[in-house]
Amino acid sequence: MIYKYGDRIPSIVGSIKNNTTTNKNESHVIFSTIHRSKGQTYVLPVYISDDHFDIEDVFKNQYIEGKKDFDIKKYYEEMCILYVAITRAAGQIELSDKLKNYLILRYKTFNNY
Repeated sequence: MIYKYGDRIPSIVGSIKNNTTTNKNESHVIFSTIHRSKGQTYVLPVYISDDHFDIEDVFKNQYIEGKKDFDIKKYYEEMCILYVAITRAAGQIELSDKLKNYLILRYKTFNNY
């Protein structure tokens, strides 16, 4: 972000602040962390960003390559957090590329493609 927007960041942040509301019913866009969204449901489309761990890589290590030294338990909490994010949508949802790739790989793996 710093390399891309540089010295424009303060004005971008100012613009965001000047165009915000605390009333969800007036919102066209809601920015939230997964943790803050717990217990919420959004009728606006939900977009899951790509800033989470690489679940496709975890799946490859565990199920395709069968790495013995791979500890799936350390990713359990991250997987639970992704579950929370995905289940906030009451309508449309746009998954991150990482999640899409994981779901495709998982489908192909378990359906003999």
